[in-house]
Amino acid sequence: MRSWVLVLILLSAGCLGAQKPPTGQNGEPGNDAAPPVFQAVQVNNGGWEPSMATGPDGRQWLTTQEGGPTSTEAIYWSSTGLSWTRTKANPPTTTPNSDNEILVLPSGRVLASVINGTGIALDIHYTDDNGTTWKSSSGQQLKDQDRQWLAYGPKNADGTYDVYMLWHNLASGAAQHEMFVSTSHDSGATFGAPVPVAPPGSQAWLDLQCSDSGGPAKLVANHDTGQIYAVYPTRTSAAGGCGASVTGPFEINVVAATRIWVSTSKDHGATWTPALAVDDSASSKIVGAQMPTAALDSAGDLYVAYPESPKPYPDYDGSALAYVWAAPDAAKFSKPVVVAPAEASAKPGTGRVLAQIVAGGPGKIAIFSLAGDGNGTGALWMPTIDESLDAMNATPTFEAFSLATVAAWKGTASELMGACTGGLPASPLGNPAAGFTCNRSSDVYGQTLTADCKPAFVWYADKALGKEKGGTYVAEQTSGRALC
Repeated sequence: MRSWVLVLILLSAGCLGAQKPPTGQNGEPGNDAAPPVFQAVQVNNGGWEPSMATGPDGRQWLTTQEGGPTSTEAIYWSSTGLSWTRTKANPPTTTPNSDNEILVLPSGRVLASVINGTGIALDIHYTDDNGTTWKSSSGQQLKDQDRQWLAYGPKNADGTYDVYMLWHNLASGAAQHEMFVSTSHDSGATFGAPVPVAPPGSQAWLDLQCSDSGGPAKLVANHDTGQIYAVYPTRTSAAGGCGASVTGPFEINVVAATRIWVSTSKDHGATWTPALAVDDSASSKIVGAQMPTAALDSAGDLYVAYPESPKPYPDYDGSALAYVWAAPDAAKFSKPVVVAPAEASAKPGTGRVLAQIVAGGPGKIAIFSLAGDGNGTGALWMPTIDESLDAMNATPTFEAFSLATVAAWKGTASELMGACTGGLPASPLGNPAAGFTCNRSSDVYGQTLTADCKPAFVWYADKALGKEKGGTYVAEQTSGRALC
C-alpha cells in the first residue's frame, strides 16, 4: 500500500531549526506517530557526489565541492541540517575529482576522503578540531583507485577505532579486477595493505573480471559486533564477467550490473565471505542505476536497496525501486521487495535511479531516489523519499514523499546512466568510452540518521537546470515520527 505526500521545499539556508520530537526514558526519541515532514536547503552551488554523516554530539557533517567536480573540496557542518557552516580550513587535496566520502568517529574525529585527480588516487584527511586544521592519512593512497567508502568498528582497548576503506581498481580492472578493503587500527591515521573481499576463484571474483562492476556500492559495519559488510554489483555469464564482456557489450567504470554481492568479515577485514544478495542475470535486468546501497538497522539486520530495470542494457528507463534484507550473518537474503513498481511502458524519463538508504530500528527504513516525470529527453528527476516502519513484514507498507520543486537532473534514465557510444560507432563489443567520456549524472549521493534518528539525505543538482539551482542540497526531516 502506498500514499503520496507533497513536501514543502525551503531553499533558503536560513530556515527554521529542526523541531525535536518528544523524548522518552534516557533521552531517547519519543514514539511520535505523526507523519514525517521534510525540508530541503541548498548548501552551495557546487558539488558532484556529496556525502554526509552525524557525529556523537549530534552535529551533521557534509563533504562536497565548490564550483564543480574538479575544484575545491569543501566540508560543512550543521547543528540542525538546515543551516550549514563551512569549516575554517579545507582538507589539503589539490585536485579533488569526485566520490566524496565522510566519516565521524565516536571520538569526534572527522575523516574526509575524495579521489585525487592526479594519478587517480584516494586522499583521506582527518581533523580533531572541527576543521580548523587537517592532517593527512598515510598508507591508503595507491594508484588507479576509485569509489571509496568508509566505515568504523567497535572501540579498541587503547581507545582508538578500526576504520575500513572499501575501493576498487579502475582501469587496471580490465586485466584483473577486485574490490579491496584497507584497514586502519589507529582511527584512520594510517592504513594497512589492501585485502581482496572477493576471494580469487570464487564466483564473486569471476563476476568481477574484465571490469564487470561499476565499483563498490557501500561499506557498513556493526559498531557492536565488529562485522563488516562490503556491497558491490557485477555482471556475469556462464564464464563469469569476462564472458559477459564477450557475449554482450564491454563496459567499464559505468557498468549495467545484473547481480549484487555482499562480502562479510568477522575478523577486522582479514578474511571475507561473499554471498549473492540479488541475481537478475537470467533476465539481464539492470540492478543499480547506478549503484545499489545498503544500511544496518539497530539489530544488525542488513538492507540492500536498488533500482531494477524492466529491460536489459542499454535501457534503464522505467526502473522499479526494490530492496532485499538479511539477518546479521548475511548468509541468506529475502526475496526482493518492490517499493515502487517498474513502469510497464518503460517510457523514456520514467522510473527510479540513484538510491540511498538509512535504517533505524528493525524494519524501519527510508530510501532516497530520483523519480522521473516521464517527459522523455526533457524529463526532470525529482528527489523522492520512501519510508516504511515494517520493512521486514511479508507485505510492508511504504509512504512516499516527493521533494517536488527541486529537480536534480534532466534527460532519460539511460542518458543519466551514461549509456551512449561516446561519439564512436556502435560495436558488438560495446564501447568503454561510455563510462568515461559520455555525459551522465553523478553516481552516488549520501545519507545519515540524525541524532533524533530521522533520515537526512544529500544530493547534487545539475547546473544545467539553472545556475541558481545547481549545487549541493540536503533534505532533512524536521518533525514527525522517528525511525527508532
